[in-house]
Amino acid sequence: ASDLSVDYGTANTNVGNYTCVVNFTNGNYTFISGDTIKTVSIGYEIVTATVSVVWSNTSLVYNGQSQLPIATINGLVTGDDVITLITGLQTDVGTYNAECTLDGSDANNYQITSGYETKQFKITEAVLTVTFDTVSTFTYDGTAKEYGATITGFMDGDEALVDISYKYEMNKIIYLMDFCKSKSFDGCKCWEHCRVG
Repeated sequence: ASDLSVDYGTANTNVGNYTCVVNFTNGNYTFISGDTIKTVSIGYEIVTATVSVVWSNTSLVYNGQSQLPIATINGLVTGDDVITLITGLQTDVGTYNAECTLDGSDANNYQITSGYETKQFKITEAVLTVTFDTVSTFTYDGTAKEYGATITGFMDGDEALVDISYKYEMNKIIYLMDFCKSKSFDGCKCWEHCRVG
């Protein structure tokens, strides 16, 4: 009717509290019997939408670089400006926690399902390969014999201390190798001990 208007204010899309106002100017009607009230209003609310997080790539192998798991968000409205931020970058072997948050101009319209904001992830040891020299038999000639070994698999920039010792045992040479992995030679941490023979 021409004498009736509904005022929502600005059309509302985003999360928040709003008011709808109804006005009319026809003197033959009222909203409350016996009163002259021509306006009535009601408040309403748009609440946050809940989105789910699917975590993946939570088991990583040391590669010398900072790493994180992957978080995929499900439930976003197509076209909304929302980006996923993941914090908790780690480099060395260990167990850690990553956290997922939302950013962007529409991020306040969403909340992540409770309990899925963080995820535990692991970085495990990189595997080294030891290749021994092909010669396995020496003929005695009064000189010391050294048996070489090549170790591959270290990441660029990493340093290592490698000791090769020899032990006579039941006419066999037993190779005892101690590997230490460290960013520097000071404070080297024992990484792996293996015995091959």
